[in-house]
Amino acid sequence: MPISCTTSACQVKLPYNHFIDLQYQDYTRVISADCSKNLVVFTDDAGLIDQDDSLSGAYLSADNRRVGVFSSDDVALHWSECSRTYQELAWFFNASIGAGNRPASITVALRDSGESWVEAYSELTRCFSCFRWVTHVSHDINDDPFHDLADQITFGLLARSDRKIPIFPTADSTALTADFAETGSIPGQSGSTQSGIAWALMWHDAGCTYSCDNGATIKDWYQPDHIMLAAVGASYGFSDANYNWTAFMKPPQGWPGARTSTLSQNEIINVTGTAPSTGFMTDATRSVNVYVGSEANTSGFLEGITDNGYFIDDIAKRFAIEIDMMKAQLDFIHGATYNPGLTSEADLNKFDAIMLSKIQSYISKNIFPNRPPARIADNIDQYPDYKWSTRFSNIIAGGDGFAWVLARQPLDEQSVADQSQRFGPVYNLCFIGNRALHRPRIIICSTIKPSQIA
Repeated sequence: MPISCTTSACQVKLPYNHFIDLQYQDYTRVISADCSKNLVVFTDDAGLIDQDDSLSGAYLSADNRRVGVFSSDDVALHWSECSRTYQELAWFFNASIGAGNRPASITVALRDSGESWVEAYSELTRCFSCFRWVTHVSHDINDDPFHDLADQITFGLLARSDRKIPIFPTADSTALTADFAETGSIPGQSGSTQSGIAWALMWHDAGCTYSCDNGATIKDWYQPDHIMLAAVGASYGFSDANYNWTAFMKPPQGWPGARTSTLSQNEIINVTGTAPSTGFMTDATRSVNVYVGSEANTSGFLEGITDNGYFIDDIAKRFAIEIDMMKAQLDFIHGATYNPGLTSEADLNKFDAIMLSKIQSYISKNIFPNRPPARIADNIDQYPDYKWSTRFSNIIAGGDGFAWVLARQPLDEQSVADQSQRFGPVYNLCFIGNRALHRPRIIICSTIKPSQIA
C-alpha cells in the first residue's frame, strides 16, 4: 500500500563513532629544528616504558640515549612520581608554552650506570648536538644530591666548549649569602676560574615536603629553579622574528606555583654579586640567579647572568650568531661543484654578500641596531666605541656611525704560510648589541620648600 507522509524529512544518520571506536596516537612529534630552543636535562633514572608493565624495560638506555618529552602525561607514564626526574619534568610542564616561559618540549638524556656525567654528555653529543641549553636533575636515582659537587664544574666547562649554556642547580644558601666574594661554594669556585656556568639557587625550606606512593614516602622539596631558568632561555628561538630577549624578571607572569626566595635584600646582593645601585660588583667571584618577588606582586629571576659576569642572553646571542655564520659559509662551500678559491675579489664578493645578508637578518631580529642613536651618529668622534675606522682600514660595510662593521683582510696582506695551508682572508664582524636595560633610574625633585610658600 502507498505511504503517505504529511512532511518530508531527511534520513537521520548516526556518526561513525556510534558504531566504531577509534583512537589516534601521534608518534611523529619531534623536537625543534631550531637548536636554540632545545633544552637537554640529564638524568640517571631510565624510567620504564609503562609503569603497569615491569617487563617493558628501560625507557632510556645506552643504546637509546635521549627521548623527547612533550607533556606531563609522558612524564607520568614513564617515571615514578617519587623520582626527582618525575618532579622536575612535571614542574617544567606546569608552565604554559611560549616566549618567556618554556619551549614545547624537553629532551631527557641518560647517564648510564658507571658513567660520569661528562662521559654521558660525550656519548650524547656523538650523535646529537642540536641543543643550546643543558642542565641535570638535582638528585640521582638514589635521591642523593647531585648539586654543589665539583663534577658540575667539569661538566659545565665541557658544555661551554661546545657552545652550550649550562644552567646548574645549587642549594648552598649558607655560603652564598655569607659573602659575594667567597670561593668555598661550588658556584664560587666555578666563578673564580671563569667557568661561565649559569647557576640557579634552588628554593629549599626544610618545612616544605612532598609525598608520593599514596603518601607512604615523604621527601624534602627542592624547587627546580635551574629547570625553570633553562626553560626561560629555551623559550626564545633564533629562528623567531625577534631574538632580543633577557632572562631578567622572567617569566612575565611568574612561574606557576613557584615560591620566591626568603632571602633578605643584602643576602640577595651577596648571592647574585650584583647591587641595584652599582650593578655587577667587579670583585664578585660569581653570580647566582635567584627567583625573587617584589612589592608590586611580581616575580622572576635575578640577574639572568653567568658566574663570570656575562649576561645569559648575550652568550646565547653570540653562540647563535657564530653557529649561523659558520653554517652559512660551510653550506656555500659545500654546495659548490668547484670550491671557491678565495683568491680573487669575485670569490670574496660572494662571501661578502652572504655575510651582509646575515647581518641584515640579525638587525631584523633586534640583536643589534643598524645605527646607534642620532646623538652618537651625529657626533661620532666623541664615541670611540663606534669609531670603527680607528680599528679597521679595510671596511667593507657599516663603519663609523653604524652599530656594526664588516672588514676583510686584503688579499695582498695574506702570508704565504696561510695560503699554503689554504686559509682564506680574515673577516672581522664587530657590533654593539641591542641590549635590554633592566633598571630605570628616577630622580624626583622638589623646587620649593614649604616655608617659602607665602
